[in-house]
Amino acid sequence: MKISIIVPVYNVEQYLAECLESLVSQDMSDYEIICIEDCSEDNSMSILKEYARKYSNIKIIRHTTNKGLSAARNSGIKAARGEYLQFVDSDDMLVKGACKKLYNNAKKSDADIVYFNMEFLNDTDKFLIRHEESNIDYVGQYTGRQLFCLYEKNNNHKTESVRQFIKREFVINNHLQFHEGIIHEDVLFYFLAAMKANTVIDINTSLYIYRQREDSIMWSQRDKTSGSLKVCIMNMCAYWLNDESFSDDENEIIGKYIKGIYDIYKQYKHYGNEINECNMFGNRKEKIIQNIFLDKCDEVIYLSKDIIDKLQHNEKNIIYGAGKMATILYDYLYQNNVKIHNIVVTNKKRNHQTLAGIRVDEINELNENNDAIFIIGTDTKFQSEIEIELRNRGYKNIIKPSICQKRG
Repeated sequence: MKISIIVPVYNVEQYLAECLESLVSQDMSDYEIICIEDCSEDNSMSILKEYARKYSNIKIIRHTTNKGLSAARNSGIKAARGEYLQFVDSDDMLVKGACKKLYNNAKKSDADIVYFNMEFLNDTDKFLIRHEESNIDYVGQYTGRQLFCLYEKNNNHKTESVRQFIKREFVINNHLQFHEGIIHEDVLFYFLAAMKANTVIDINTSLYIYRQREDSIMWSQRDKTSGSLKVCIMNMCAYWLNDESFSDDENEIIGKYIKGIYDIYKQYKHYGNEINECNMFGNRKEKIIQNIFLDKCDEVIYLSKDIIDKLQHNEKNIIYGAGKMATILYDYLYQNNVKIHNIVVTNKKRNHQTLAGIRVDEINELNENNDAIFIIGTDTKFQSEIEIELRNRGYKNIIKPSICQKRG
């Protein structure tokens, strides 16, 4: 199977047939179309079934509850069999011949990611931008970091996941997923994929027709923007802090990129003053982070690369805590491909019953040997007290993460 086209579907009966027509008419063979029906309340499912009867390469996955765009895409990734993945929103379209052009270019360079351009359409089928062409031709092959930095220098980021033709093996090996429960999930996915990609190319051609609708996710859930952008920023900073291989130039560019997203976040939060220009201090990224996060409630967790490597190879990693810091810690470990075996607290009645879908247990219920590694997910002021409690219970492998907090 050459390509898996992944299409999340939710309440798009007005546009779905047009989307599917653009997919089934691609001039190549050996590709599948995976449609994830996310509990639509309109006629979307009937349209999908009609097309699935006509075309054997259409596969329907139906969620039993509405889980959102990220979860739908993740379901598609799990079901995909293609060598490459192409995400398509169900109110958009692929240009005829897009799949063949993308696949041939990807195979020619053995690219992890192929970036490309889009055309923009409004609700009345009027083209806002007919052929999006860059004044800069990014000829040749790059690492993901290199092209990310070039995009940032030229203010030309291609953040949307629908314009990233991406190798499935690369996604699986790097544990790339869309962060569930947020909007603007593309911001985080784009950043992490670019940071991890060995070979990427840009073909300066418009192959995707993007429909801008006033009732789309982008426009209808503006109230969720600030919280979602915060999640993206925290996870990008967590990854950035933990990787010591960035050059000074890369640190400067990435710092400015994250700062730009943070400025948007602040606009939605209605913060008053702009933060100061983000000064760079070589590889001392903790200071950059401190300059970015100047409001009162943001923390960034940091673990050294050696500790992350140790946790990645350990089967029994246990988070102690179930509050705000434990949630931030879980997200940080998740983005660094660390699996969590248990989440524990001293008293369940005072805490949430689950964290990220994992049941929270009382430490008295735990029956683990000394191979378990505890990572303390609480405010710094409680870490020493918890460490003593764990050592008194016979546990020796205890990690107290560093927490970068704002000044002032």
